Amino acid sequence: MGLLLALTVIHEIFMHVSPPGFLAYKAVHIGLLAFGLLSISILWLFWGTYRSLRVHQRAVTEEYIKLDQVVHDRTQDLRSSQSLLKSLIDAIDNRIVVVSHDDRIALSNRAAREEVGGDPCGRHFRETFPDCTPNGERRSEFRLIEHTFRTRRPQRSRLVSGGRACGRILEIDTFPVLDEKGDPSFVIELARDVTEEKEDEALASHYEKMSALGLLAAGIAHDLGNPLASLSSELQMLRREQDLERIRQSLHTLERHIERITRSVHDMLGFARTRNHPNAKASLATAIKDALRLLRHDRRAKSVRFQIDVPEDLAPIAMKEDDLVLVLLNIAVNAIDAMPSGGKILVYAQPLDQDHTALKISDTGMGMDAETLARATKPLFTTKPDTGGTGLGLAVADTLMRRVGGALTLDSAPGQGTTVTLQLPLRGRSLQRHARSWTS
Repeated sequence: MGLLLALTVIHEIFMHVSPPGFLAYKAVHIGLLAFGLLSISILWLFWGTYRSLRVHQRAVTEEYIKLDQVVHDRTQDLRSSQSLLKSLIDAIDNRIVVVSHDDRIALSNRAAREEVGGDPCGRHFRETFPDCTPNGERRSEFRLIEHTFRTRRPQRSRLVSGGRACGRILEIDTFPVLDEKGDPSFVIELARDVTEEKEDEALASHYEKMSALGLLAAGIAHDLGNPLASLSSELQMLRREQDLERIRQSLHTLERHIERITRSVHDMLGFARTRNHPNAKASLATAIKDALRLLRHDRRAKSVRFQIDVPEDLAPIAMKEDDLVLVLLNIAVNAIDAMPSGGKILVYAQPLDQDHTALKISDTGMGMDAETLARATKPLFTTKPDTGGTGLGLAVADTLMRRVGGALTLDSAPGQGTTVTLQLPLRGRSLQRHARSWTS
């Protein structure tokens, strides 16, 4: 406004000083008017720009305040999420640690901190959780983590030695954490102490074995009674016999009955004895023969016909022989109980794939309804409590199969019999050598 006023004053002075008709009068008059208009335009443009700048400045300020609030809210959410994550992993009783590629612990939960007596973050995993694996065994916690980094695949339910005093059995699960390129940057390790669980499983297995042995004891006693009576009669005759040929015949009869008694006792003792080689392999055909040899002492099996179709050249099963016999025996005893008036049991086996053999055991018994079928493998469930059923037979069989990486499935309907399918592993899960004490 001051500039416009100054231009007006100069214009008026010039008008009074310059004579009318002066040539420059019109030019100066026009120039001053043009300069005035240009100045007014510049001032108007500057004022508009200033106002627009102020509007944008206020808008930027408002957006900055909003963005700052968003950042603050997101930061609070992140802190809440971190706190929730920490609370969640701390609430898990099993040890959880996150291990980086350089063998350092990046994160741990309460169980891990309690195990080592402090926060292990930043420390080397191998130094914090020493290798408890016996000499000669390849599987350990650190090697499982290394294997997960190398293969980029999780390792599930691997049994290793561990714990503070290296006297516990740990079930290890490891999971890779991949970056945007698909490379593992961390490995999450979950360690669960299963020592008592494995001892309980072994105890239940041993109890069921002794229960089955008790059921067979009556039949074995009956089988021993006849040869013992014959032995007594032959000995009475030998006291009065003078003919050497007759004595030789009697001695041969005594020898045959003694062999029969010895075989029966050997069957019973062989089944009761635990054989726990950690890398055991069992012949399926031999295990079936052993189970049938034990069943022949059971009076209930006298009216049952067995039809066996199991090739002798099947690949060995990755399972301890006595465990496999116990599985077959429990299934057969259940099938016999389902046929009180007699029937037939069909045993059929064939290769399933390169890692498994399929074994089907079918009976012509009364079968099971859907409710009974769903609970058949549950511990302590039995449909024959009045006849001494323990409810552990199929439960133990199912546990033994799952322990070695196999599977047990049931197919049944009322009046249609039952078919038990076993998926038997050819490559077993290796257990630690000190696990021999589990079933002792």
